[in-house]
Amino acid sequence: EEVRGKKCAFLNHVGTDPDFVHKRTEKSCEDLMNQSQHIQHVFHNYTTQDVIDNRLRLKFLIRASRYLAPQGSTFRGHDGSESSDNCGIFLKILEVLVEDNETFADLISKAPRNAIYTSPKIQKYILHIYSMKVRKTIREEIRDAKFYIIFNEARNDIRGQGYDSASDMRGEWNGLQALILKDCPCTYYIHCLAHRLQLALVTAFKVVILVHQFFTKLTSVVNIVHPSCKRNDELKRAKAYEIAHMLALDELETGKWLNQIGTLQRAGETRWGSHFKSVSSLINMFSATYKVLINIADEGVTYASRGDADATYGAITSFEFVFVLHLMKNIMAITDLLSQALQCQSQDILNAMRLISSAKVLLQKMRDEKWQKLLENVISFCKAHNIDIPNMNACYIARQGRARNQEDNFAMEQHYRVNSFYAAIDSQLQELNIRFNDSSVELLMLSSTLDPREGYNYFRIDDIYQLVDKRSSIYPLVYRIIVLVLTLPVSTATTKRSFSAMRIVKTRLRNKIDYDFLTDTFITYIEKDIAKKISMESVIDDFRDMKERKVGF
Repeated sequence: EEVRGKKCAFLNHVGTDPDFVHKRTEKSCEDLMNQSQHIQHVFHNYTTQDVIDNRLRLKFLIRASRYLAPQGSTFRGHDGSESSDNCGIFLKILEVLVEDNETFADLISKAPRNAIYTSPKIQKYILHIYSMKVRKTIREEIRDAKFYIIFNEARNDIRGQGYDSASDMRGEWNGLQALILKDCPCTYYIHCLAHRLQLALVTAFKVVILVHQFFTKLTSVVNIVHPSCKRNDELKRAKAYEIAHMLALDELETGKWLNQIGTLQRAGETRWGSHFKSVSSLINMFSATYKVLINIADEGVTYASRGDADATYGAITSFEFVFVLHLMKNIMAITDLLSQALQCQSQDILNAMRLISSAKVLLQKMRDEKWQKLLENVISFCKAHNIDIPNMNACYIARQGRARNQEDNFAMEQHYRVNSFYAAIDSQLQELNIRFNDSSVELLMLSSTLDPREGYNYFRIDDIYQLVDKRSSIYPLVYRIIVLVLTLPVSTATTKRSFSAMRIVKTRLRNKIDYDFLTDTFITYIEKDIAKKISMESVIDDFRDMKERKVGF
């Protein structure tokens, strides 16, 4: 506002007359930045065809860069000379692009004034232009948004922090959260919701004994079959034979992406969605898996491998294992959809909380209505794979000497329904209620009443009162609460993927890569969706304007 005042010294210096010194200097600067008006372009007198050929030549280089950068691939090789067998992927792709067209090949190799523009320096220039355009696109997107998150080194501007629940991150005394709060007391902490869900899944699995034993056996199956290339190939051959047999009997549908031959997946406590993938892969590869286990038990190299395979085969061909296998798939089919939704980059917190509530409702509905259907599916699966099915009306006898402590009328069906089905779902619901029911979630649910979407359908006067009532004791400004709700991230999945990109881009062979080139590579790789929308013509224009060139563009 002060700059725009009538008595502003700067505005008086700029003036309104085109003949003022500032106006003439500004016009001279624009002329200097316009490469097409420079004296060397007039001196060389480039024809229209020369400019077209030069721009076409540069397009081949841009195509090669635009392919390599989003893939995280290297540009240079050990030796960039023409006779080298290891000249780099950039030059090899350039050869492939022009090898079937002699006109294009001559265009690349016989550039005027030796301006071939294939040196590593030019490769960095092109990638830098892409990086700058990606940054510009992000800045323009932020400029149009009413609220956004920006990270910088000014600690007094921090409004929120998001990460997992590791002690070194959210520790009350020495964690990163505590260190940030010392400098910014108003900083609000939110635990990554996708990470919370994974912790809820892992904890719930350990509570129910049958489920915990199931995942122990599942890990044993993967450890026996998956690590060995020979056994993995045998598994795929068995699955291929099974698919061919089922197609011959006309018992499988055919079509695109159907009847794929996969492999067993390993479940990891820190890998989101890995448990669901592991369970689904075993159901899909069940017949092939137990055939491989039988072969190992009969023809294994060592007695230990034979014994392990035989014990594992006996475990997975039991009714109890198959029952828990299908139970876990049904439960995690609900939670996996929630996990994928929470990891979306465009997800907002209010919608995330509604998704969590919907997942709880679906789990409760499964508990109330899906028992009989699950039991029928398990029995049908056991019949198809010749697995013994116990009498569900028979009396259940607990193992390990605990039978005398149970009721006489405790039937087998009641055991699986109460001790497995109800127990697994109840433990999952309990963990979800614990993980998503703290003070931060309370703030988010109260603030959902401020959401203007759908005609303020979520407007609740009681929540408005509670939200304002907290102003004096916890949050001094209601506006800050609104900003927090609109900007705090649902998940740190996108950030974690950015860090994971370092292992792809900065490999052992690229450990001495230049810092600026590394930054440009990271930006282009991470924001590949933005980079692929950038037009080549604009890249050529920026390349032309970066500095004086030997040829005209």
